[in-house]
Amino acid sequence: GWEQLSENLFVTPALPYAGGEECFLVVYSSKGPIIISGCCHCGPEAVMDKVARKFDRDPRAFIGGVRLGKKEKKKAKAYADAFIARGRPELHLNHCTTEIGMTELRTHLGLSEVDNFYAGTTIEFEV
Repeated sequence: GWEQLSENLFVTPALPYAGGEECFLVVYSSKGPIIISGCCHCGPEAVMDKVARKFDRDPRAFIGGVRLGKKEKKKAKAYADAFIARGRPELHLNHCTTEIGMTELRTHLGLSEVDNFYAGTTIEFEV
């Protein structure tokens, strides 16, 4: 089940994917939940749905990777559709999303909708 680490910090239950399971950190901010992802092998829709059910609110931001690389235009479209369906959370992506993956997401979401969030970048949210 869900683990609560502090007043505003949670860990999701393990979400399955073809190669195993993964968990996500969720910070509950004053404007809604923020998902912190490693690779998101299960796809962003699965974790956003899980978070929305837990907090009765769509995520306000998604930080980390969504495992999206070369030759994955259909997957990029599906991910973009999932982000749109969940109210267009702020996207601060890195790691396994790859630059090509971010470009594909920008094709569907717009140039300013996908933020490169690389090592050393900081962001603040009010809790």
